[in-house]
Amino acid sequence: HIGDISVQNGIIYAPIENKPETDPLVLLYDAETLEYTGTYYAVDWTHLKDGIAWCAADENYLYTSQFNEADKIIVYNIDDMSLSHIVELSETVYRVQAGDVVDGKAYLNCDPKGVNKTVYEVDLATGETTLLFDRNTTGFDTEAEGISVMKDENDELVFTISDYNKIVSTFIRTYKLK
Repeated sequence: HIGDISVQNGIIYAPIENKPETDPLVLLYDAETLEYTGTYYAVDWTHLKDGIAWCAADENYLYTSQFNEADKIIVYNIDDMSLSHIVELSETVYRVQAGDVVDGKAYLNCDPKGVNKTVYEVDLATGETTLLFDRNTTGFDTEAEGISVMKDENDELVFTISDYNKIVSTFIRTYKLK
């Protein structure tokens, strides 16, 4: 299983998991050619008992969490994937499928059971966790998947989220907070 990827400085960071009880890996790919660079890291899975479903990179760190019952974000040094520190969340979030990092905040795309999917914001300095918004996937048997967050020309956050309909297709949806 390849989890939700992240791109930083021309490198794609791809979290790879086989079984939860085996070491999770992060493989590096060239973002322009999509070729595997030959570099991978077996990350410390002490805090990743159910695999590595996502990762998000910035200049210094790679972030991830447990998939189910995430009560912390695990932060690795980007240069060697050694454990840097842990960000304890102020509340537990469930079924974290994807994440992205912008300006010191992590945005988590979660897949709770039912048609309403959730996006949480986590302050990476304090761990304060806030439900940012719910998304109604209109009754389809849909699973929340990837998330990409960026700022538009007005410095407002834009969320691009992918959902997988287990019967028909993949949906790409864009959201802005009002």
